[in-house]
Amino acid sequence: MRGEFYTLYEDLKADNGKFFNYFRMIYPTFQELLARVTDGIKQQDTNMRPAIPPEEAVALIISARSRTFV
Repeated sequence: MRGEFYTLYEDLKADNGKFFNYFRMIYPTFQELLARVTDGIKQQDTNMRPAIPPEEAVALIISARSRTFV
């Protein structure tokens, strides 16, 4: 099962304009933010479900916040 992150993220990374419109920041800024928070938000897989990767979690939070205020 693939969600929005997996269907759009690679396409957005390839186009700076699309990435900025979606996340309201440029890709290098996203990468810097991800590097700073990864250790704090990294989770471990369980028997019930796999953990959400930090990159997906950060993307989800940013995209949800940017849609709230637009």
